[in-house]
Amino acid sequence: MFVLVTATYPPDKAIEVAKAFIKLMETPLPSFVNYTVYTTTSEVGIKAYGLFEIENRKLAEGIMEVIKRHVPYHDIVGYRWKMEILLTVEEALPFVGLAPS
Repeated sequence: MFVLVTATYPPDKAIEVAKAFIKLMETPLPSFVNYTVYTTTSEVGIKAYGLFEIENRKLAEGIMEVIKRHVPYHDIVGYRWKMEILLTVEEALPFVGLAPS
């Protein structure tokens, strides 16, 4: 299962966010969570996408790890984030009564 975190923050907070990110990197995620972070600009400043792949059997635990990783950013003024659960097409097809071919 995939979890997508989208974060935005003002450009003047980029160094503060980067320092928090570097500190978080000192604590590795559990082996059942893999992730990649992408960044770009947006109309509000900086936008970052964190794509977390979590083993299905550990989904609840993995989501808690994702949330825990974003708590240190809460004190950064202007930092906003949202988390979305993503399904592959194969995972979503049964919800509309179809099976993957």
